Amino acid sequence: MLNVLLLLSLFSLSLGDPEDTSSCSSNYINGPFTWSNGGTTTNSFIIQAGGVDSWGDVTVSGSTVSLDLNPRIYLANQCASSFGTSVFQKINPLGSTISFTVNLANVGCGADASFYLVGMPTASSGSNGDYYCDANCVGGDCCTEMDLIEANRHALQITAHKCTSLTSGCDAGGCARNTKNIPNGFGPGSNFQINTENSFNVAITFKTTSGQLSSITSVISQGTNSITLTHDSSCGSGYLSGLDQALSYGMVPVWSFWSGGMSWLDSPACSSDTDEIPSSQLKFVFSNLVVTGAGKIVSPPPPPPTPPASQYCGSNGCTTNINWVEFTPPSGASNPAASTASVQCTSGSYSCSWDSGGNKFQCSCPGSVGCANPIPVFNGKLCPFQTSSSGVLADDTTQSNGSGLNTATIVGITVGCVGFMLLIVIIVVVVMKKKKAEETV
Repeated sequence: MLNVLLLLSLFSLSLGDPEDTSSCSSNYINGPFTWSNGGTTTNSFIIQAGGVDSWGDVTVSGSTVSLDLNPRIYLANQCASSFGTSVFQKINPLGSTISFTVNLANVGCGADASFYLVGMPTASSGSNGDYYCDANCVGGDCCTEMDLIEANRHALQITAHKCTSLTSGCDAGGCARNTKNIPNGFGPGSNFQINTENSFNVAITFKTTSGQLSSITSVISQGTNSITLTHDSSCGSGYLSGLDQALSYGMVPVWSFWSGGMSWLDSPACSSDTDEIPSSQLKFVFSNLVVTGAGKIVSPPPPPPTPPASQYCGSNGCTTNINWVEFTPPSGASNPAASTASVQCTSGSYSCSWDSGGNKFQCSCPGSVGCANPIPVFNGKLCPFQTSSSGVLADDTTQSNGSGLNTATIVGITVGCVGFMLLIVIIVVVVMKKKKAEETV
C-alpha cells in the first residue's frame, strides 16, 4: 500500500498543479496571490496593465503584493495568455466587509498608494488594451468607482464615486472621507493613533438596508488603537444607493501607485510639491485581503442587439391616396408568406396581406386621407421604400391627380354613371308608354 501511495504521489507531481503559475508566466502576470473569499482560501493572479518592467515592478508572494512606483494592476481569476473581458476577478461588496493590511512607511508626501474597486471590464479595450475604467474616465472610459484607500503615510482617504449610468455621468470628485480631519489620528510617529511607520489594518463594511447600500463604515486599526470614517446619508440623498447596480454586477479590485499633485490628499501635512522620499525608494506593500459575506454577483442584462443593416422594401404597384399600397419584401427575406407586414400612413397603421401570386404585400388603407406618406413595416421593423439615385421610389407607379383617383378608376366611374343614366331613361320610356296605353283603353 505504501508503494502504491508513493507512486500516486509521484504521478500527481509529474502532472503538476493547474494553479501553479511557474508554468504560466508572462510580462504582465504574477501569482498566485492568496486571499480569502467568503471563508474560502482562493488563489488568484495579478495582471499588470503595461507589463512588469514597463510601468513598474510588482512582486507577489502568497498573500502579499508589493508595488514600486507607477504600476496599475488587477485581480484576475485565471492565468491567461492575453487580456480578455473574462479574466478579471469580480466581487460584490454589498453586505460584506473587505479587510486588508497595508504598510505605507515608504509612501511619503506627494505619492498615492491606492486600492479600489471599479466596474470594469468595459466594452472597449481602452487606451492600454486592458478594459479599464474609473470615475475620472482615465483612458477614456467611465464607470462606477469605490476607493477603498488612497493614501500615503500622512493621510488616508476613502471615496465613493457614483455614476448616473454604468458608463457615464460619473462623479469624479465623489463623496470622500479623509483621516486628515481627525487630529492626531493618522501619520508617522508614536503621537498618532495610527502610526504609519508600521503596518496597520483597514476593514470596510458595506451595510445594506432593504437591499440598498445605506452606509460604509471604515475602521482603521493598529493594535488597540482605531479611528473610523463613515459614509452615510451625509453624502446626499440616494447617493450611496446610486452605487447599488454597479456593485451588484461585480467590481474588479485594482491597485495603483502614482505620484504628483497630492494636495487634495495630504495637505496641510504636506505641500503638493514635496518630494519626501526618492522615487527609487517608494514602496507600497499590501497583504491579507479578506472578503467576508460577499453578495452574489448579478449578471447584467445583455446589451441590446446590434441594429441590422438598413432593410428596404420595394414599391410595386400604385401608392396613391386611393387607399391602396403594394410592396415587395426586403431582398433576402426568408418565407415572407409567414411574415407580418403593415404600412404606416399619415392616417394610421394598416395591416397587409400576402399575395403569393404577385409575390408582394397588399395593404388597404381606409379613410379620407388614405395612404399618404406610406412606410412599410416588415416583421416589426420599419422598411422604407428603396429609392433610386434620383430620389424617386424605385419601381413606383404612383399616379396623382386632383381627384385623387387614377385614370382607370375615373373611366370606370364614368362608364358606370353613363350606364346608370341610360337605365333611368329606359325605365322612364317604358313607364310612359305603359301609361299612354292605359289612357287609350
